[in-house]
Amino acid sequence: MTPEDWERGIRASLLKQKLANHLFGDQVGVYFAQHKVQYQVAIVYRIVVAEQVLAQELLYQVEEKEISFFEASHRYDVDQRRRITCGLEGPLSRWQLKPDRAAMIFGAKPREVLGPIQSELGFELLYVDEFIQPELTAAIRQEILDRLFNEWLESELNYMVYNR
Repeated sequence: MTPEDWERGIRASLLKQKLANHLFGDQVGVYFAQHKVQYQVAIVYRIVVAEQVLAQELLYQVEEKEISFFEASHRYDVDQRRRITCGLEGPLSRWQLKPDRAAMIFGAKPREVLGPIQSELGFELLYVDEFIQPELTAAIRQEILDRLFNEWLESELNYMVYNR
């Protein structure tokens, strides 16, 4: 890549950003408000075990407060990383999850244990710790701006192709 190619790439990127801001900058807030639920995040912990009987027994023990969810994960999870982190899957957005799993998690109450759920990994228990309400950060603003611009660009290109 020559310095001129590099400069042209930067220039094209800046022009694209300026055009996107000009066309859709004032629509980002409205889009965010209309799709706010898609940016909600849940802090989720997970235990995966090989047998349904063990998963059911762990659920009973957690519900009866004989063992904490975190201790159960540390002792029984099949995944070493989750054992070390006591089951932490992390902050998860709806779009990171399959629709049925997203509905289950985001339909739960904070600090609720869900399961056992059969998956390709075994039998799972999920602990929904908390929900983080979305805020329109600079990163989310840019993501929305890019989405609106790319959708517009695709529709314009389709229009040009089909209306020649």
